[in-house]
Amino acid sequence: MSTSFILALSLLVSPLSEQENTLPFYENEIPESSSESITISWENNSINEFELRSDYSILIPSIPTEGSTQIHLNNLIDGNYFLILKTDGEVIEIRNFLIENKKLLAINNITND
Repeated sequence: MSTSFILALSLLVSPLSEQENTLPFYENEIPESSSESITISWENNSINEFELRSDYSILIPSIPTEGSTQIHLNNLIDGNYFLILKTDGEVIEIRNFLIENKKLLAINNITND
């Protein structure tokens, strides 16, 4: 018998399932997000820019709203935040809100002109 025949025969006889078991198994599932969707909206259409701050720093500097009336704030760490709503650079409203375990616990209006 030739060497190539013996090699081919040994490949047929050896179980292929042992090789499959050594590879990690991954399911085709999308992992669930651990965070809730946090949306803050406003009804005043004259608001054309906003700013997001925490107790310690400015997270989002003043940017235009581009006509939107809501912001989605997902994956924020626990803490106290301030959403500053402006019209042409003038502060119209400040919303103070608390995030704990990636969930919105409380929201308060500080200023409303």
